[in-house]
Amino acid sequence: MTASLYIHIPFCVKKCDYCAFVSGEESKAPQNMDEYLFFLYDELKKQLDFFKVDSVPSVYIGGGTPTLLGAKRLEALFCFLHKKLPPDLREITLEANPESLDGEIISVCEAAGVTRLSVGIQSLNGRSRKLAGRSGEPEEIIKKLNLLLKTKIDICFDLISGLPQQDFDSIYFDIQKLLCYNPAHISLYELILEEGTALFRKTREKKITLPTVEEREALWFYAASLLHEAGFEQYEVSAFARAEKFCIHNIRYWQMQNWLGVGRSASGTIIDDEACAGVRVCDGKVEKLGRETLLKETIMMGFRCIKGIDEALFKKRFKQPLSFYIPKTLAAWRAKGFLQSGNTAPKQSGLLWVNAIARDAFNELSALSNK
Repeated sequence: MTASLYIHIPFCVKKCDYCAFVSGEESKAPQNMDEYLFFLYDELKKQLDFFKVDSVPSVYIGGGTPTLLGAKRLEALFCFLHKKLPPDLREITLEANPESLDGEIISVCEAAGVTRLSVGIQSLNGRSRKLAGRSGEPEEIIKKLNLLLKTKIDICFDLISGLPQQDFDSIYFDIQKLLCYNPAHISLYELILEEGTALFRKTREKKITLPTVEEREALWFYAASLLHEAGFEQYEVSAFARAEKFCIHNIRYWQMQNWLGVGRSASGTIIDDEACAGVRVCDGKVEKLGRETLLKETIMMGFRCIKGIDEALFKKRFKQPLSFYIPKTLAAWRAKGFLQSGNTAPKQSGLLWVNAIARDAFNELSALSNK
């Protein structure tokens, strides 16, 4: 069986005020880090054996801040992965915060065959970073990024629009500065205010004022236009890349292909195409995924991509083409000009309407099942 692998490293220097992911402060670490890695090794061996995985096309190590593990622990982790995983690995992504990067870590990544280094910038505006509870000063970040100028690893950046005190000038500065490092990929997210986060509480208590929803959208569209002008292709709702530099791992998520999840709160999804059913595994708990759930998730995730849903896989899994299940939805959104003519993939403008397209699709599926 083929399955990608996600590994979650929960350690952080400081939890950002907008973050809703599972993470913990690095001050609780070094011994905890060693124990955690042994836990990861054991869990990965069990999952590889249990699901009989004989092909792993991609590995994504996220967090948290994986680079807080340091060079020696990362080297040990990569050695373990190369020893235990099948030899057909095409892509290894490591997430990093710039403050924890150093020359030794970069050298370890190069030696281990890391293909993508995903650096969480979010903003280079010091005021915005401070108000959002994000550690690291812009000057320090730039010094760290300069370490990446000579590496052959594909450099990827994350940016967020809609942070406190953010405006068009700061968005312009961020993108122009980051383009100096010749990134292969930029993920551009609009700030989502998650209930339960520190930023949600501070906003509700009026200690911090965020840009309005309309302002956040305008900032995102402006940033997207700058990326388009710089030659980046938007191939997913929030993902922009140079030619042929798409993230293999994330595309497998969006096409609802198998992946294992290892680590605290990391979830994996394994699908039996013949039975049109699957399981989702998280923290040792197994959730069964029935046909209807798989159908909805496949539609929702597939419409996030400019290439749309993998029609061959869809027909193999659900025994009929997508047009059999949601003909009215496809016709309506094609008539609005948001779907490509002749197939079921969205146009670039259609990527922004994925939630509305999915809502109509789900309504049509409900009507079909009630017949």
